[in-house]
Amino acid sequence: MKKANVLIILFVISLFLFSCTKNSKNSQSNESLTTKSETEDTSNQIVKYTRSFTGKVFDDTPEFKFIINGYSDNDYACHANKIEIFDAINNQKLQEMNFDDTDIFLSYNNTLGFRLTDLNFDGYKDIMFLYASVSARANHLYYCWLWDKDSQRFVENKSFSDIFNPAIDRKNKQLLSIVANNARSHTWGMYIFADGKFLLSNELTEELLYDEINTNKPKWHYTESKLENGTMNVIEDFTIIDNSNIQAEQYHDENSFWGLGSKKWYMSDYGSGLNDKKTSNDLGFKFDE
Repeated sequence: MKKANVLIILFVISLFLFSCTKNSKNSQSNESLTTKSETEDTSNQIVKYTRSFTGKVFDDTPEFKFIINGYSDNDYACHANKIEIFDAINNQKLQEMNFDDTDIFLSYNNTLGFRLTDLNFDGYKDIMFLYASVSARANHLYYCWLWDKDSQRFVENKSFSDIFNPAIDRKNKQLLSIVANNARSHTWGMYIFADGKFLLSNELTEELLYDEINTNKPKWHYTESKLENGTMNVIEDFTIIDNSNIQAEQYHDENSFWGLGSKKWYMSDYGSGLNDKKTSNDLGFKFDE
């Protein structure tokens, strides 16, 4: 009888130990899952930015402080959706602009794509704000707010937002645009400001074609259009071989009407300049430390 009782006690102890071991394994397994989940959450952290700049729209206007809040949720892009404007002296809030999230290269997080410059040639500085880099060829698009001296506020101008890579030609009071359509084609455009809108006045497209018989002799196709009586009309349309045509060469001459070989087609802050404090004078504002 005593032997039987001893066997029963040993059996119960064995069950208890087995149960403890199983619970311990389950506990370790749950700990492992929890740690993994925390690691995944950490990898998706949002990095937030606050950028503050000061600048004037004109000599006789007060100095403004521009505050932009942005964020990044990956390793290659950053975003913003609001610009707040304050009086730099008394810190009174003057205006707030809200917009759809921008999507620009992370390398631009120093300015988040902000620039203060005169866009419509009235002598007052306006706001241009990079909102997208389209395609692998970095065709940049910008939001735009023009300074309205009557209301003393910035007013959005949506006609500017369709102009790719805008450069400012102050000599001729026009905007210049160059677009990489693909690896073999580019389009150049000239824009004037009239009746409160930016209007395309001249356009030139250059496209590399290939001769079906002899691919060693590339063909180039040019199409030039001009704004006439409110309509864009084609004024030149021709194809040449080896780009050795006098008219085509004139397009690229720096001193010609188009001057495609000139630096005027590129903004001073095109590319890395948007993130360089050394170029802040070109950007039209001062970085707040």
